[in-house]
Amino acid sequence: MAKGAGKIALTVQRKQQIIEEKRRRHEEAISAAAEARAEAERERIDRLVGEAAAFRQAQDIRAYVEAARRAIASTEAVPEAQFDAWAQWANENADRIDPVLSRAFLQNLEDEF
Repeated sequence: MAKGAGKIALTVQRKQQIIEEKRRRHEEAISAAAEARAEAERERIDRLVGEAAAFRQAQDIRAYVEAARRAIASTEAVPEAQFDAWAQWANENADRIDPVLSRAFLQNLEDEF
């Protein structure tokens, strides 16, 4: 009798171990999923901040070009063609980094929402 009771006790103990292991794996999976979501959100925020910074830089470049244009408008210090070539180059680079003009932000909308 005692031998049979010992086997039953081991079987019950093993079932409890299996249940506990399943519960632990489930909790780990939930934790890993939450961590993955948090990391994805941090990456989204980093991209957003980076895009906002690039947008401000593009605006700053354009404002700088216009300020330079106004500053030299009343002088003959720089040949107009030379300034225009520089201004075009500067504005093209502003356009290139501008996430709104380049529509880079649309990719994030499609990928994330």
